[in-house]
Amino acid sequence: MSHPPPQDPSRPMRIIREAGTEPSSGARGTSAQRSQSSQHPYPGNDGAGPPNRYQPPLPGAHSQPPPIRLAPGQPPPFFLQDPLFQQLRQQLPRHRQHGSSDGRRGDRELSTSSANQFPLDPLDRFKVHCAPFRQPVEIGSFSYDEHRNFVMDDSQLKYYFPPDLRKPNNLSVNYDKYITRDPMIDEHIDALLDALICIRDQEEEEEEQQRQEPPLGEETEIRYTRPSMTKADFVCYRGVLTKIMCTPYARHEAWELGATLYKGSIYIEEHSSDAKRRNALGANDRHKLMSYWGYRFETICNISKPVSELRRIKAKKRQRSLTPTHPPSTAAGGPDRPTEETLHDQGPDRKAQKLRENDQYGEDLSERRMPPVNTDGQREGSVEGAATSPRSANSDNNNNNNNNNNNNNNNNNNSHGDGNNDDIEKEEQDLGQIDLDDPELTGRLDGIVNTNFQYCTVARTKIGQNSIIMGAEVDCTSEPKKPRPHNPLSNYVELKTSRIITSDRERNSFERHKLLKFWAQSFLPGIPTIIVGFRDDDGNVVKVETFKTMEIPRSVRGKEGAWDTTVCINFLDGLLTLLRKIVIIDDPKVTYNIYWGPPFKAIEVIFAGSRNAFLTDRFLRRWNNSSSTTS
Repeated sequence: MSHPPPQDPSRPMRIIREAGTEPSSGARGTSAQRSQSSQHPYPGNDGAGPPNRYQPPLPGAHSQPPPIRLAPGQPPPFFLQDPLFQQLRQQLPRHRQHGSSDGRRGDRELSTSSANQFPLDPLDRFKVHCAPFRQPVEIGSFSYDEHRNFVMDDSQLKYYFPPDLRKPNNLSVNYDKYITRDPMIDEHIDALLDALICIRDQEEEEEEQQRQEPPLGEETEIRYTRPSMTKADFVCYRGVLTKIMCTPYARHEAWELGATLYKGSIYIEEHSSDAKRRNALGANDRHKLMSYWGYRFETICNISKPVSELRRIKAKKRQRSLTPTHPPSTAAGGPDRPTEETLHDQGPDRKAQKLRENDQYGEDLSERRMPPVNTDGQREGSVEGAATSPRSANSDNNNNNNNNNNNNNNNNNNSHGDGNNDDIEKEEQDLGQIDLDDPELTGRLDGIVNTNFQYCTVARTKIGQNSIIMGAEVDCTSEPKKPRPHNPLSNYVELKTSRIITSDRERNSFERHKLLKFWAQSFLPGIPTIIVGFRDDDGNVVKVETFKTMEIPRSVRGKEGAWDTTVCINFLDGLLTLLRKIVIIDDPKVTYNIYWGPPFKAIEVIFAGSRNAFLTDRFLRRWNNSSSTTS
């Protein structure tokens, strides 16, 4: 028995939208059918257009497979079994029209050549006007506790305080006590979906409160019908967008994503196979140690409470320098000698020396200075400045100090009078220096790294015409969070580690590869500050440097192998726009695979059917029962 030859790959497969009954491939055509075939170019359809049902082949001819009917943008699922494909085909939309490039409208025919591919080259087509990018805004945040449980709060938000480089800072400390989450558990985007549920619940509570309030006018009525913050074209984690943005300059880093369309939003997750997770478990000891160094650097840079709540050194410890100086005694007839008070009071020189000592914390005070805390909890200036130089808290303090000085001038012999005590109390408030022996600061040097702890922000932004909701891990913040409408993203800080640069070649590699990823990770959620700890091969932190996210592109511009932010942003915008044209089946059980890999020529979007569905049941139930406006 002879078998039909395989389909010629150079010929596009005929794809028809309307379903029809398909006789078995062994059926033979009648003479009437053959006669009709000779009269019309499209047998069985009166020559009006492409046939809508399969016609058996002529006797003696090779048997051809029946046409495949797909939705617009859906690639032929060659790998699907017949029963599964028949079930999916019944769910596909029918009689959909589209506008072709030449202005005609008709049935869409797809091929595996380019309709579902996003080629990388030429990159010059992305070097045009940059797609508009909207400033990200935080719409929520959540935490993971020590057991990796989801909590809708900011309990795991840490606060940045620079490490003391005068002390040993080896990142291998407590490596034997390292606690890491189970890499074999695929968390998908479950936590991000749970966060959206909580945000939607909060929205509906606020809307219900507004409905119960007496109307104040037309503006109040408009607020009732505002769109939900949880509605966007795309929902994913930051890592997905970072991979896409960096692809033009990281061509040989393969990745795979999964996408599904539900209620108008495309949800995307990163695919990580079991084999890949097992490889991560079986990484060599050196790679595991270097991975630990990154988490350890976060531990020695973070504290669990704001800087304003750290313990302060009281001015009483410097009481001698605060008491008024007296003219040196000459009763004995000897020469004037400096008193103990004048020895301690070195004036501006002593303060300058103290500033130089504090400079040893980091590479540059101007880069790492943090606002100090006034007595009312507000910040201004720098921690070092607060620790070494007096400042007046308010005009009342200035008046009190002036009055105290006048009293001291009138009562030089009464060095322990009430006026001097008041003066010391004021100096305590003005010269309160952070106590570096505070257990909050010393305890982090002995801290245990536990990667189950995590704090994430949920931010909303827009690139081009594509609105995005992203979840992003946040390492720490420089300021306590304030209630809405304040946007806390501007205070968040990204912490990174890198090997110390010792040559021009290493600097070029750092700027071409690491700075690209540092910039992309911080640019997408709107994090303005990146602090990098440079370490040696033994894991000792030798330098801490601060980078401003928006200044990084300018620092690498014009250098050898430099990357272009316009290319990165336009590449991401182009792929997202294509996905909105391809991922069109609005069904949480239907998924698509987005693949970038060898031969690294184009990103492919492949229809995956009902495999790898990842939206949780609780999310689907909540969204189906939602009463919020999603338009």
